[in-house]
Amino acid sequence: MAIKINKTAFSHTSFSNEDLGSLSYIVHQLPKKGYYNGKIYQGKKVIDHFELTCSDEFKTRQVDIDICSFRNTPISEKGKSGFKVGPEGYVVFFNSQGTSGLRVRLDLLEKEKFRNTFDNTKLGKGDLLVFTLLRPGSYRALASNARSGLNLEVQYPTEKLLTRRQDLNKPVEIEVGKKGFNINSAKLLPGQGLLFRFQEPSSVITRLAKPVDEGKFNDKLKLVRKKSKKKPRRQVHWVNPRK
Repeated sequence: MAIKINKTAFSHTSFSNEDLGSLSYIVHQLPKKGYYNGKIYQGKKVIDHFELTCSDEFKTRQVDIDICSFRNTPISEKGKSGFKVGPEGYVVFFNSQGTSGLRVRLDLLEKEKFRNTFDNTKLGKGDLLVFTLLRPGSYRALASNARSGLNLEVQYPTEKLLTRRQDLNKPVEIEVGKKGFNINSAKLLPGQGLLFRFQEPSSVITRLAKPVDEGKFNDKLKLVRKKSKKKPRRQVHWVNPRK
């Protein structure tokens, strides 16, 4: 079977909670039970909305919302049908189609008025932000509430590093507090999760500062494709009975 490589995934060099892409997502715990009105923005324009109910009636602990599924549509039937989750439930926001400039906001109905409880442009205490960095190289992460940054190194996948594949299931966790990040640097494997845990309201952006040698990286991709094109060995050999 041929191996298909998604080159587009390796082209992502910038990650932010303000513009979710296919390699990032946000986990938000609802602050209290009630009725929430969700809005999807393209720039300053509301392009759709959805209903979200948090109640003891529901046992679901998590609901996943793909914000791109609302894009460029009228007020959708999907939004009208609503989402339901149990008390202290979690909402996972992601964008399966890649970065698109979409924004999502949640407002809780209280005493016949709506109060904003979530906006992906600035995450609050308890929110989680996860990036998946695939391209090897040096990255720089910045938090909006701090001057200092975080240096990240996505290591080149050598044979020695590939023996640590079990580490891919363990994300590198970083806290975002009053003074920014709780560490100054971290190393990751390609595809290993990078999890930011917010203790204070802030935004985080991570950019590729210096990629690995471009030629070396492309040669590695060509080698993988070349191996995938090898024909399988014959398991049965035909013998001419006339000989």
